[in-house]
Amino acid sequence: MSDVPDGRKTRLMGLWLLCVVIVVAGVAAIAGLAGPREATSDATHQSSLLRSMVHAAGGVFGPLLLIQGIGVMALIVLLGMELRLKNAVPAGLVNDFSDLVNKRRFRDAFELVRSHRSMLGQVLYAGIGCLRYGLEEARRAADQKAEEVRAGYAHLVCYLLIFAISGILLGVVALLFGLVQQHFIGQGSEAAPTLTDALGRGLVVLLVGTALSLAALGAYLLSRSQLNRVSHSIRFAADDLLTQMYFASKPAAGLGPNW
Repeated sequence: MSDVPDGRKTRLMGLWLLCVVIVVAGVAAIAGLAGPREATSDATHQSSLLRSMVHAAGGVFGPLLLIQGIGVMALIVLLGMELRLKNAVPAGLVNDFSDLVNKRRFRDAFELVRSHRSMLGQVLYAGIGCLRYGLEEARRAADQKAEEVRAGYAHLVCYLLIFAISGILLGVVALLFGLVQQHFIGQGSEAAPTLTDALGRGLVVLLVGTALSLAALGAYLLSRSQLNRVSHSIRFAADDLLTQMYFASKPAAGLGPNW
């Protein structure tokens, strides 16, 4: 993954920080709104369902669920931006490249794709570098680069599947942990949680983890489908543009590209 653009890494880190800030601000706002109500509300309205669920998650599984939620949110936003077809195959790049090739400004066309950070730009840059050895070599180099770019994004998509599996497993572990804690610590201890409390806390974690898992699983299926679609579009566009450049750059004698 050494060829992954630094811009994508920067955007990923920025999204993580943004999600952290949003979640922390939301938790602080909930705590601030719920604090004054404790002094004025009666017993039936003291604890809202949300605050009860946060309390039931505890100090161990709560942060784990928070980290998972931040990760899922960041990946969904990042992949949603990166895998948009108009970002992966920019119409402006295609039009500018075709215009430069038609004007036989091959060096400018090469510089255009070299400075472009889109997926299509990276694939074209790899293909043009081998165009002097023939069209088939250029196509092979472009296909290899397209597969490399696709593998880089497939790596991120797989993280969504990991989050989808870990959410349910985390809930099951929390449920079992509560039962074990009640069984071993609850004997002879009045402060130990009851069986109902243990089951309730475990079920809360299981509920939240399952919700995050369903969100991650849905995003995984959509992202994988979109990645396949984008990859196919990139290969098709790159092959068309490389073919156009190859035949436009051939001399009259048909001896190959003259640039």
